[in-house]
Amino acid sequence: MDLDLALRVDEPQHPTKSSNAGEKASYERWERSNRLSLMLIKSHFVKSDKALASTPMKRLLGMKYGHAKGVREHIMEMRGDIATQLKSLEIEISEPFLVH
Repeated sequence: MDLDLALRVDEPQHPTKSSNAGEKASYERWERSNRLSLMLIKSHFVKSDKALASTPMKRLLGMKYGHAKGVREHIMEMRGDIATQLKSLEIEISEPFLVH
């Protein structure tokens, strides 16, 4: 598939009207490889964001109030630590959810 062609070979010059068929085919193969590589990289980062979000979500949903510290400290821990991490991943948590 020449998926790594764009990584191994520098971008050839854009074909012109005077370019022969081999030059045009070479550029088209490189361009296709470049597009496929970009799509692969983008899909990897989307999956990584989902994996990063699952850890704080599990922590947030599994948190239970311990009587050793006050309710205020418990809410502040949820709000300050976990909700901030999720917000940085563009996952908004509403205030009623945190208080519930």
